[in-house]
Amino acid sequence: TFFRAITPNERSMFKYFGHRYIGYSKNQWLLPLNSHTKVSRYNGKSVTVTMKYWILDLPRIRKVKIEYEIFNSGDMRVKATYRKHLFDAEFNQFGLTFKVPYLVKSIKYYGLGEKDSYPDRYLGQKLGVYSSSPEKEYVDYIFPQECGNHTFTRYAQIEGRNGTKLGFYSLSKSFNFKCLPYSDLEIENATHSDELPKKKYTYVTICDQVRGIGGDNSWDDPCHKQYRLKKKGKYFVEFLIKKE
Repeated sequence: TFFRAITPNERSMFKYFGHRYIGYSKNQWLLPLNSHTKVSRYNGKSVTVTMKYWILDLPRIRKVKIEYEIFNSGDMRVKATYRKHLFDAEFNQFGLTFKVPYLVKSIKYYGLGEKDSYPDRYLGQKLGVYSSSPEKEYVDYIFPQECGNHTFTRYAQIEGRNGTKLGFYSLSKSFNFKCLPYSDLEIENATHSDELPKKKYTYVTICDQVRGIGGDNSWDDPCHKQYRLKKKGKYFVEFLIKKE
């Protein structure tokens, strides 16, 4: 995913400047399209599924690669990579979002908490192990907007109502973690809380980097340049999913 729900500042920016990657619901033609899937031979320990995606950000066609390595134990290593070029459109985050087909009962994570944190708003949070739930993670702002992210996460666990647990372990570096009862698109399309849909699913997002949410005022100013995603370079996020 390159998108997250926008903030009021970004909503104003999109209204007046038409930024392509600010305004999830207005630019769905920029969503990645699967172009190629390859399954490797079983090597006795694991099998790897490699999926390549195209983003039609004309005049360029940008490419994202995602690898799923499934081990005999049932564990799965996931790695997503993308190389951003200088004149590619700016985006809000890079990572993966998983739609869980039920409401998650509780979550636990080792990262910054207990409130949400972002590149420009994390110094007030402490590194530790925290317990929460998707309902508690959602912040009920007057205007629904981006919320619930936790920076510098090393480990996260979600637990279903039947007791099933899934763990997400960072492999090469810490990641940004978010677990909410609404998707980014649902949050962005709602102008007030009563317009949000009935809670049916849970959305788990794990990202390499996310854009800051601040601004020097609450209507137009964007976050400062040092809190935006870099203009060019390699992005990647790698983690292990384990049933616990």
